[in-house]
Parts: sequence; C-alpha cells; structure tokens
Amino acid sequence: MEVKLGTVVQDGITGFTGVAMARTVYYYGVPRVFVEPRVLRNDKPVGGEWIDEGRLIEAEDSSIARRP
Repeated sequence: MEVKLGTVVQDGITGFTGVAMARTVYYYGVPRVFVEPRVLRNDKPVGGEWIDEGRLIEAEDSSIARRP
C-alpha cells in the first residue's frame, strides 16, 4: 500500500504513531516514510522516524486538521 501523505499511520511492529510527512524511494530498496508524532515534550515537537512503508498501517484515527 502506498501511504498517502497527511494520513495518520502506525508502525505495525513498534506501535509508533504519527502523521506521514514525507516519502522517499531509492533505486535499490523499499520506500520509506517519515512519520512525525503528534505529541509535544516541553512544548516542542518530538523527533520523527523514517519507517519502511510496508510496516505501516493506517491508524484508526486517520483524520487530521489540514490548513486551507
């Protein structure tokens, strides 16, 4: 499944959940998606993770507020 940017996804292995912000495809290798969590620590965003696209599933709460 190709992840649509802006959707909320979850890593099926670790449970890491966040918004799909970027997707990259290399000539040799699997597509990877940058997932940024929707949490703050000390009023600052927590760092995101690059995760293999095949490990991601769409989270149950997949709606996010988008800017017009």
